[in-house]
Amino acid sequence: MTVSHPRRPAHPKRRRPLRRLFALALLAAVCFLFGPTLLERVTYKLEYRDLIEHYSIEQGLDPALVASMIYNESRFNPSAVSRVGARGLMQIMPETGAWLAGKFGEAANYTPDRLFDVNTNLRYGCWYLGYLARTFGGDVVKMAAGYHAGQGRVAEWLKDPAISPDGRTLPVERIPYPDTKQYVERVVKTHAIYRKLYWEN
Repeated sequence: MTVSHPRRPAHPKRRRPLRRLFALALLAAVCFLFGPTLLERVTYKLEYRDLIEHYSIEQGLDPALVASMIYNESRFNPSAVSRVGARGLMQIMPETGAWLAGKFGEAANYTPDRLFDVNTNLRYGCWYLGYLARTFGGDVVKMAAGYHAGQGRVAEWLKDPAISPDGRTLPVERIPYPDTKQYVERVVKTHAIYRKLYWEN
């Protein structure tokens, strides 16, 4: 008795290299046409643009700076939780969220889980960043350092001549906390990138 087997397609493996070559050629063509901008937009994505612009304008902030802060804090993940418990897009600590809720007259209804709500997190985060902007005269380095290490710590650094020789500026290279120094460096770098990619026409 002869057993028949279904016929297999001839040389199925040959098709895969062709598909890969086609995909690589297509990617190369796209990169050639659009340059590094396309790749940068994939790396430095922008979500919630309308809300970012709304609350940035409301607080007198550069939306590119807010986007940079979100990128460095949570990579635009509204469910992000840090190892110390900071929550949401702008990584707000629950106790800071309670303080901010009081500023908005929302203390009675506040729970830490509200920080996972995109609208609430951006509203609170932009208000706080605006507060830092007013405190530090819009200096991005001091604002970012204050957001990361606390405004009180930055005020102390400005009083220390070994850190701030003039008592007004905060040289990034002299920030004594390595984590804060690296954070500020990243914010300054990505601030320029977000401005170039999304807000310079």
